[in-house]
Amino acid sequence: MHRHAASAVAILLASVLVAGCSDGEAGDPTPADTTNATTDSGSSSSSSNGETDLPSDGAPAVTDPLDTTAFEQDPCQMLTDSQIEQAGLIPPGEPGEGATAASCAWRNRTTNSSARVQFEVATHRGLSAAYQANDNSEYDLWEELPGIAGYPAVIADIRDNRAKGDCAIIVGTSDEVTFDLAVTLSADKVGQVNPCDAAQQVAELALETMQNG
Repeated sequence: MHRHAASAVAILLASVLVAGCSDGEAGDPTPADTTNATTDSGSSSSSSNGETDLPSDGAPAVTDPLDTTAFEQDPCQMLTDSQIEQAGLIPPGEPGEGATAASCAWRNRTTNSSARVQFEVATHRGLSAAYQANDNSEYDLWEELPGIAGYPAVIADIRDNRAKGDCAIIVGTSDEVTFDLAVTLSADKVGQVNPCDAAQQVAELALETMQNG
């Protein structure tokens, strides 16, 4: 990330993220569960010889895949202490267990701010599973993004709660793997800051960390 971009993140996130992004509490951004996404004759993810044929269902290809194995096992390593502080949060991250993989939440107990991330590795279909879920009308909110740090991404939530300050995004790190990132804005920022912009800023920081290994 360029230095001026990092400065923009610090300014934007110092006070915008607030609790509600973990443990399924009321108001949480809630991406649809793509774990059970299945293929049919119209959206097959396998070739005739049984080999995986990704991307599918209209999902974009990941042209520069990341090896995220270590981060999948410990997603709290996705943000450095410096990046966490840039986002107005306090290290270390709090590890947890999501529906299909380990998760991590970063918080500031004083401001009650937080963000939560989880990898999706169960389907081995990456963004293709999310695109299929959208084709099946599983999302209330869906918007393709131009890419974050060169990686394809979508805004995807089973409820559109942007007016309440919630947003969830999905980022493809390879054709088989994605991570979900959810944020909720503090009450004083609702209506002033787009929560999806805040989520993209945090995702860019995480991608910077993973690109650096």
